[in-house]
Amino acid sequence: MIHWEGDITVHIEYNNVGGPVRHGVKGKPCGIGIIHFLSSIPLPLPPVEEGGILLRDASPLLPWRRGRGWRKSKGISHFAFPILHLFSCSMSIVTKTGDQGETGLVGGARISKADARMHAIGSVDELNALLGVLLAEQLPAEIAAGVTRIQNELFTLGADLATPRPSVKVPRITQEHIAGLEAWIASLESALPPLQAFILPGGSRAGALLHSARTVCRRAERWVVSLDNTVSEQSRIYLNRLSDLLFLLARAVNRERGAEEREVEY
Repeated sequence: MIHWEGDITVHIEYNNVGGPVRHGVKGKPCGIGIIHFLSSIPLPLPPVEEGGILLRDASPLLPWRRGRGWRKSKGISHFAFPILHLFSCSMSIVTKTGDQGETGLVGGARISKADARMHAIGSVDELNALLGVLLAEQLPAEIAAGVTRIQNELFTLGADLATPRPSVKVPRITQEHIAGLEAWIASLESALPPLQAFILPGGSRAGALLHSARTVCRRAERWVVSLDNTVSEQSRIYLNRLSDLLFLLARAVNRERGAEEREVEY
């Protein structure tokens, strides 16, 4: 029998049928469930017990029924059955699936951890972590809220980069995300004095962190550009705009803290 105890969002990822769907399960946060489809299963799968997970509003193509166990099918070797992998609170984060230097993409493909795509995804992750360090500083409420929004959008970007097949439905960067950055850029530019020369990265601690985040963002952009047409144009544009925004935010934070902008001396 399968039981799930916890208040979580179950992320169900499936191949051959469609994209991910999410279902809220009431209780305490503790893990993620993932469904993968296989072409044949030699043994019957266990039923989902009443009171366990209820997969609601799922596609009718999926071979289960709400709270009533697994649907049986004739010709089992040709029918796609799901295997439900549950990661509970007591299980380790260690999976050992990457011990040979490979990792998985959304859709099931496995690539080297040294692949350009993983450099891009890793740089986006590094940028997100650096923004987390920035948020440990005392920031104006508007800037803190905006940076938090960007952190969430970087997870969307990561999902986009990890899903090279456009037919697989995952959250992706859109023109709406880009427009949000551009609106913030316009607001900052109107409030800051125009630059007459290049300035040195630094100033206050928060300003220095934003300058550092800008350079990581540019690195992520370079790796994304190296992937050519296997990534969306919106992903490239988003990172280009974001690096501009981070530069302006560094200036704005330094100005708010009274930190002098030091021009480059040649």
